[in-house]
Amino acid sequence: MSTLRLLAAGLALAASLAAPHAAAAPVFANAVVSADSTGLTKNGASIAAARLNGNNALSAPDSAFYSLGFGGSITLSFGTLFGEGLVEVFEITNGVYPEEAAKVFALDEGIWKEIGTVTNVAGQNTLTISGVCLSGCSELKILDTSNAALHANDADGFDLNAVSVTPFAAQMPAPATAALLGVGLLGVAGALRRRAHG
Repeated sequence: MSTLRLLAAGLALAASLAAPHAAAAPVFANAVVSADSTGLTKNGASIAAARLNGNNALSAPDSAFYSLGFGGSITLSFGTLFGEGLVEVFEITNGVYPEEAAKVFALDEGIWKEIGTVTNVAGQNTLTISGVCLSGCSELKILDTSNAALHANDADGFDLNAVSVTPFAAQMPAPATAALLGVGLLGVAGALRRRAHG
């Protein structure tokens, strides 16, 4: 292999190891920590019992959902720690109704940290977790922030179908990448030296 090809191969390998890898598979919430729906529609009527089962928000999206009620919330556990990644919140109405919104929080070292807001508007149901879960998070809280004034009297706020977290794959630490690149460059230097003296 020529020196230039050897150098190019070494640099390509180092770059591929230093770059972020493709995201892992999504992990869906698998347990309800607390389900705190208001239990009421906009006009104060009771939300149907079938909509108040927190387990409806677990696992992959399906036809069941949990109604938060205006100002209600639910806290979900994922059974695994996650750091940086992508949160996807599935709201059952998918923009059919006026905007329904919810704030998303992650629990890190006993402190709830806000990640951002999602809505039922197409394309507005994903958030990126970055710099929040410093020691790893395992719970998310979804808090309804819908504007009740936009909705009919029988509306019941954000209807949560499912929540997933897709962790970003870990990057190789910078010192290891630098060491790998250094070894590759030493090899190239050795090859050049042998060629010059050969």
